Amino acid sequence: MEPTGAKQTITLDKAVAATHVRITVTSTHRGDGDGNLAAKKISIFAYDENPYATKATMKEYSPAILAKNAKANSEQWPAAWDNDGKAAWAFDDEGHWWHSRYEQWDQKADHEVGTEKGHGRPTTENPIWIQTGFDQEWYVSSIEYTGRDSKDGIIHNYQVLVADLDDPEAAPADTDFEVVKEGTLEFVTTAQTINLSRPVAATHIRITVTDAYDSTDGGKGDGHVAAKNISIFGYDEYPAADKAAL
Repeated sequence: MEPTGAKQTITLDKAVAATHVRITVTSTHRGDGDGNLAAKKISIFAYDENPYATKATMKEYSPAILAKNAKANSEQWPAAWDNDGKAAWAFDDEGHWWHSRYEQWDQKADHEVGTEKGHGRPTTENPIWIQTGFDQEWYVSSIEYTGRDSKDGIIHNYQVLVADLDDPEAAPADTDFEVVKEGTLEFVTTAQTINLSRPVAATHIRITVTDAYDSTDGGKGDGHVAAKNISIFGYDEYPAADKAAL
């Protein structure tokens, strides 16, 4: 900083989620650089929520790429009832959806969990996840989730995890993912938005579910899980902060 009595601004490269802030000083302006330290006033400017999670500035990521790279550790494939199906069906606008497995266990893929009916119902001990990749590094800021019109399988408790690999087309391991958001969704059929605290660099994203609503028992959280649509919004580069909104 400059040796002046005027206000000086320190601008971070990006908005950062924090509960506390510290300024550490290693030298002060005095002839020999060894003076005492003083601050007449320090003001901090920030946002209550992610300032970049607005559709006016965000870009929706390609549904075709998301569908191509979709994977789940439980999916009803081959499809049942024509529209209960694979992970890729969560990323298009067709009349079908991703549904955790509830039958045809002898045809499950190697990456799927469980061997019997109950294993398609997410719990803390048996989490069900769906993931996809961007084929590049991308800054994820917001997710929009829509459940089935019947309300069956709507996500209740969830975590959002991201992986940021050197090779964006490589397959991530479970240990590559880190949690960036967790919360609870409502028992409604309209689109629900999950905003991250800030845009996060990622090559892959995973939604892990530990509890889903069951329409047959008034919404009690012990159902299978389904997603009619999942849309992901963000940026090609980390967005510049709008100082006027601070």
